[in-house]
Amino acid sequence: MKIIRKILNLFTAAALLSAGAQALAAPSWVAPRNGQLPAGALACGQENGQALMSCRGSYNGGIQPGKMAGQNCNIAWGGKEIVIAAPNYEVLVANPNEVQWVKGQNGSVPNGAFIGGQEGSRQLPVCRAGYNNSVYPGKIVAQNCNIGVGGKEILVASYEVMVASAPATAHPIPAPGAPPVAVTAANSSNAALSPADTAKVLAWMARQTATAKQPYCYRQSYGRGVGVPLSTCGPGDQKNGLLCYPDCKAGYGGAGPVCWASCPSGYTDTGALCTRPADSYSNSGGSGNCDSGYTNMGLYCQKNSPWFGTREKSCPSGSYYSAGLCKVNCKSGYTNTGLTCYKGPDTVAKSSYGRGAGNPMKCAAGQQEDAGLCYSYCKTNFAGVGPVCWQNCPAGTTNCAAGCSVNASECASKTANMVIAPLILAANIFTLGASSEITAGKAELTAALKAKDITAARAALAKTMTAYASRLGEMTTKEVAVTIQKQFAPNAAKWVATEYGKTQLYMATKQTDAQLAESYARDLAGLDPTGVAGVVEAFTQSICNSDEPFPKVTPLTNN
Repeated sequence: MKIIRKILNLFTAAALLSAGAQALAAPSWVAPRNGQLPAGALACGQENGQALMSCRGSYNGGIQPGKMAGQNCNIAWGGKEIVIAAPNYEVLVANPNEVQWVKGQNGSVPNGAFIGGQEGSRQLPVCRAGYNNSVYPGKIVAQNCNIGVGGKEILVASYEVMVASAPATAHPIPAPGAPPVAVTAANSSNAALSPADTAKVLAWMARQTATAKQPYCYRQSYGRGVGVPLSTCGPGDQKNGLLCYPDCKAGYGGAGPVCWASCPSGYTDTGALCTRPADSYSNSGGSGNCDSGYTNMGLYCQKNSPWFGTREKSCPSGSYYSAGLCKVNCKSGYTNTGLTCYKGPDTVAKSSYGRGAGNPMKCAAGQQEDAGLCYSYCKTNFAGVGPVCWQNCPAGTTNCAAGCSVNASECASKTANMVIAPLILAANIFTLGASSEITAGKAELTAALKAKDITAARAALAKTMTAYASRLGEMTTKEVAVTIQKQFAPNAAKWVATEYGKTQLYMATKQTDAQLAESYARDLAGLDPTGVAGVVEAFTQSICNSDEPFPKVTPLTNN
């Protein structure tokens, strides 16, 4: 509250705006307090006889109109009904007598349609549509009024569109990429950028400023894919089951923590033993090739002797004669049983030795282990936590959950409440000194609003903002001011700086009276409040060390 009072005293915001309150009244968006709807919340539909208020919340880089459901703002997006909890939404406040609902279908939107949000370059008019005997507030997207019901996004081709003045002929809503629905601005004749490009540039300026000046920033992050199981062992290790063991020495094979000797040839490995069955074969060799002078008699070799008719019997080399037969010699390890060579069964125990309890497997080359899974390495200045790479906190700051803070107390306060952040940054514009141009502009603006002279008030505000814009480097950073000077011609650069100053005043004023802030934005400053959503988001969700390049825009003037 002390900061708010300081700002009000410096710029006398309450006096400036309350003096012209009646002249500037218009439908506006107001944040709920303590879970209560703001006074004057406009009933835009009904469900089972219960009134439904229109609301809008920040989601996926845009501002999405929807419906109040309990203490939440439910929006339709991506085929689903998305729930946005307080304090991340605003409620539509308006006098029902100053609002009309104009019938439309298939994407038609009347002139004067009330713009409730924005998504990229497309602005989102507030609509309502009948569904299942109820009427739901929503947003115009392409050819339909999109409403959230029962957890789903429902597209209705026949609907009503909210207007704050008498409607004119209906016209189709722009397609994606086309210029958005025009919002009348007091300075539109000398605008240096289109509304969409203005929003891009102001949001970029705010993000760079918030990064440099806020005591708390959100760390950038990106996904690095789903983790995969550990699968690799190091050099000299062998994978066995889910562990890695040292390779066994030659002649041994590994089974978990033990290296076992290989079985001899002819033996079967049965675990800790090597077994061999019994074996035998006939040792009958036949006559084979008889030696010279001998006759092959089938089972032996014979040579007749000239002496007394005797016959000499013999066997081929490598065999011997026994009991009328030629028999071969048994192989080593076999026993001659007469008719066979026999070797009995055998079992031997394998030798073994231990090789340790084993170590966990590792990630493959180019991967990083985290909680038992493997992920790709994060880029420089980022650290991995599971499937997400988080930016390292800048030097001089401390890790604070999803962000970084200058100290532990800032971490606690920022984590608990980020609402005050835009007010702190917006206060920059009020502490730039009291030059004669600024002082004169304030006095003229006060007098014009007291007299309810809107034309004079606009001129005085422009004079004051021009004076502030000459000190853009103090409102933002020196780097931002230099970039704006390089990107735009002199007059265009002044226009951009002035628009940035207006957004600062808008945010500071919104902290004290949201409804009058909307009136100031539309009727005095020529701002579309939905267009400054990116600036507000940049302050409430400032990014650490943002290396975001300047956005690509097309200036409308070369001077």
